Amino acid sequence: MSAFSRDAISITRGEPVTVEIRQGRLHAIHPVGEPLRAEEILQRRIYVSPGFVDLQVNGLLGLDYTSPRLERAHVRGIVEKMATMGTTMHTATVITAPPEQIEHSIRTIQRARESDEVVKRAVPGFHLEGPFISPREGPRGAHPREYVREPSVAEYESWQEAAAGTIRIITVAPELPGAPSFIERVVRDGVVVSIGHTDATPEEIREAIQAGARMSTHLGNASSAMLPRLQNYIWEQLGADELVAGIIADGVHLPPAVLRVMARTKGAERLVLVSDIAPMTGMAPGEYDWGRTRVEVHRDGHLSVAGTPYLAGASVGQDRGIGVFRHASDWDLARTVDLCTGNPARILGLSGYPHRLEPGASADLTFFHYDFEKDTLRVEETFLAGQPLYRRNSVAAGTGER
Repeated sequence: MSAFSRDAISITRGEPVTVEIRQGRLHAIHPVGEPLRAEEILQRRIYVSPGFVDLQVNGLLGLDYTSPRLERAHVRGIVEKMATMGTTMHTATVITAPPEQIEHSIRTIQRARESDEVVKRAVPGFHLEGPFISPREGPRGAHPREYVREPSVAEYESWQEAAAGTIRIITVAPELPGAPSFIERVVRDGVVVSIGHTDATPEEIREAIQAGARMSTHLGNASSAMLPRLQNYIWEQLGADELVAGIIADGVHLPPAVLRVMARTKGAERLVLVSDIAPMTGMAPGEYDWGRTRVEVHRDGHLSVAGTPYLAGASVGQDRGIGVFRHASDWDLARTVDLCTGNPARILGLSGYPHRLEPGASADLTFFHYDFEKDTLRVEETFLAGQPLYRRNSVAAGTGER
């Protein structure tokens, strides 16, 4: 497939186009001039967008980035499964665990990146969502309390050595001893510090921002059941223009009214839709171990820490999140999709990413059908550097390939 083309509605232009791919790159994008053919494309409602980028992927279908049994082949498996949801790139998310387990996960994933060009492109780096988080019930979420610890520059440097310098995001609770100086240190390396799993005061949130924190990890979740009415860490992050908010729009984590408030407060430039997809995704209802945490898969598919009201990651991808967020916010489709494409790509500084579907960029693409009546998205095809990662059996007729 060194050269081929597809007809679809461009998410950036809003018109029927023919997309030409050659040698893994976007060669040309032409408006479809023939009226009947253009009308057929519009009726099919197949869109083309830059490939979705997910900043928080823990695993799925029993594959777990923080498992002591993680193997290189599992990483490729996660990449391929995420592609069925439209996600062509993601940061491998490693959560709170003993030091030797975190190092094993990082080294295994990095070896997979070095030995497989698809994995290297699809997994541009790591998100360390722990262990530098709050030990308190609620803010800690599903992370095991016994492995929560204070920020350590020495441990961070050992991660970067194991990852060959590709630690991209670290979630930090600002109230931990030494957190501000730790944030100042790691941001000098270009790492994005994300505030999350925190019980910080508003003043501690501001101090973290001043030290260089740029993002919020799944804002509104992993929080206490009861908070001060006005002076709390959610309001402080929501009102901080310096912070990009990662949010989970799966229909479970955040109610529609909260999504609307976040949309209106943060706007299109300071929001990112993440999946926070967990290893138990796709598994039968029941209880499973996620490291040292017992997790229940409910009959409707959502996940919780067994015997508690606390959620334990999500069980759907960004394909679901786009529909949920669009329905709640009443934003147009292109603006919503950018929360899964351009915004996360800019945070990671991805080289060659096709932000505007421009010729010369890497052919990292997601083709999808969108049902505006139901606000649901169905992925048709995904490509990474022009190579197919996923294709439905019933790819719509009328696409060209040569």
